[in-house]
Amino acid sequence: MNAKDAALRLLKAVPLKKAILFESNPDFADNTLPVYLELRRELPSWKMVWIVQTPEGEKIRADRSYLKAKKKGADTVIYAHPVSAREKLRRMYYFHRSAAIVFCNHRQKKGVESQLSFFLCHGSKTKKTQGFYEVGGYADYVECQAPFFEEVTAKEYGCRRQQLVTHGYPRCDDFYREEPSGMRRTLLGGQDERYLIWLPTFRKQQTGRTDVPDGCYDALGMPLIYDIKTLKEFDRFLEERGIHILFKPHPSQDLSGLVRENLTHFHILTDEALRGAGLRLYQVIAGADALITDYSSVFFDFLLLNRPVATTTDDIENWKEGRGFAFDLESMYNKATVRVPDLSVLKTFIDGVLSGEDEKADERAAVRDLTNRYSDGNSTKRVCAFIMEKLSERMGKL
Repeated sequence: MNAKDAALRLLKAVPLKKAILFESNPDFADNTLPVYLELRRELPSWKMVWIVQTPEGEKIRADRSYLKAKKKGADTVIYAHPVSAREKLRRMYYFHRSAAIVFCNHRQKKGVESQLSFFLCHGSKTKKTQGFYEVGGYADYVECQAPFFEEVTAKEYGCRRQQLVTHGYPRCDDFYREEPSGMRRTLLGGQDERYLIWLPTFRKQQTGRTDVPDGCYDALGMPLIYDIKTLKEFDRFLEERGIHILFKPHPSQDLSGLVRENLTHFHILTDEALRGAGLRLYQVIAGADALITDYSSVFFDFLLLNRPVATTTDDIENWKEGRGFAFDLESMYNKATVRVPDLSVLKTFIDGVLSGEDEKADERAAVRDLTNRYSDGNSTKRVCAFIMEKLSERMGKL
């Protein structure tokens, strides 16, 4: 028996430690962050450990104001891809001693069967994942946004219906909070004006992978706008109307072609910018007059606000032929959103938002009630209460 096998045998033989592993993409974000912050308050004697993808995650953790840390040493980080022997040992230790693993993006395999593993999800299913991203064998429980999604979630994530639980997405609790002071000026170049948020799914990943078999996205990586000249003209259109767009690329999106200079009303919102401002993405989404998206699950979340939604369709046929959709998303979009095949229709949609037009309000409300079980801002508390209940069943008094 080598040293590693001996260490693993020893770790598996000792009782679990009062520690919880957390993961998200990007680090310290999405559905996991509010759960982490709440559990730190509820379980002050427990060790909270983040699995970070890069050394940048360590820098985020070190920003004590961002995490509102209660005391030095209350949390720690381990690397998802450790390099040094010390990092590998720390990762092995926490993966085999922690009582629970809470994740929402990169799949985390349990070190021992007695651990609690909870997949918070990074959004309800829109695109197919069956066969290449399944979590049924990783998680004891999988968060499901509403009973409507149970069948497709079980199928696409490769899990049993019994593994599904419904508490609402913790990130959506930010929709029910006050807007952070000075947020608009921080994000809009010192201006305090109205804005729309544009949240597309990725066209071209940083790794070079694309799910869209079409070369028109190589320059900027965004739908509808394929070149710098068109982007600058669109920026002038926005300036004339006194409204801004915050374009938030997907975390996997290749940003190398996006333009940042000489634009006054079209802003690229990055994860780095959010962290620098001490903001969470869903705090920013909550302040938007309308959403522009395509095949992103943020659509279902934004329905809780019951504000106008535009969905771009310029590459929908390519998506059907490529990765494909998990269910009939088009019929739902046709009912509850304004379909946008080109930039001229998007401009008309923006003018309608400014004038107060909202022809899809009733249809959106019906789809909201179908796809969101909860709309009360208490999803984080429900999720944390569930985690603590399951931990107490396994470990006794917390």
